Amino acid sequence: MGGARRHNSPANIAVTLVLALAANTSFGGLPVLMSLLSDDDRLPHLLGLRAERPVHRYGVVALAVLAAVLLIAVNAVTARLIPLYTIGVFIGFTISQAGLVRHWHGQHSPHWRLRAALNGTGAVLTVTAALVFVVSKFTSGAWVVVLTVPALMLLFSRIQSYYQAVGLELDLGGHPRRPLPAMSLVIVPVGGSWRPCCAPAPTSSSAPSHSGSPPGSPRRRHRMHAI
Repeated sequence: MGGARRHNSPANIAVTLVLALAANTSFGGLPVLMSLLSDDDRLPHLLGLRAERPVHRYGVVALAVLAAVLLIAVNAVTARLIPLYTIGVFIGFTISQAGLVRHWHGQHSPHWRLRAALNGTGAVLTVTAALVFVVSKFTSGAWVVVLTVPALMLLFSRIQSYYQAVGLELDLGGHPRRPLPAMSLVIVPVGGSWRPCCAPAPTSSSAPSHSGSPPGSPRRRHRMHAI
């Protein structure tokens, strides 16, 4: 009995190291992906914020909460998560291969047809494997992926629509209207060392003025001394 335990110890250590590496990959990559999606207004902007260190704190917390929910849902039987993991991997491979096909087609680099054909073949193989797993493991948990992926796409679309509506309401990204002509005098205190680089006058005087005197003209200096 003791010999069997010693015999299984290297295998258990290897499995532990593999799982630790896989978890580290998820916690290192998914928060960055969430940050990119938040930059595109597909996820809340909170997930794009970083802590003092270059770590997406809120993305890590969200991933930890989702992982805990999954473990509770399957009663800590990780074997039930294998179909979800497998289908997710093949869907990711399919999307990446299809993206490379589009990249080669748009770039038209030397031998782009061969490269597009290789990536297209990979996309066909991975999507076929994903469909086989969905059909064969549908009752074993694959139905969760079938429901989750469209739900995520709908969530991303709704979040983006919300940010677009807020942007239109706040007029984000627009240009301010050109100021109307008015009789005004703008005084900008400038030190002696900055005077050469500030000679053209600031943009606040871009509004057409009826006085028509440049900033450094004798008329303008006379008015400023009078003030």
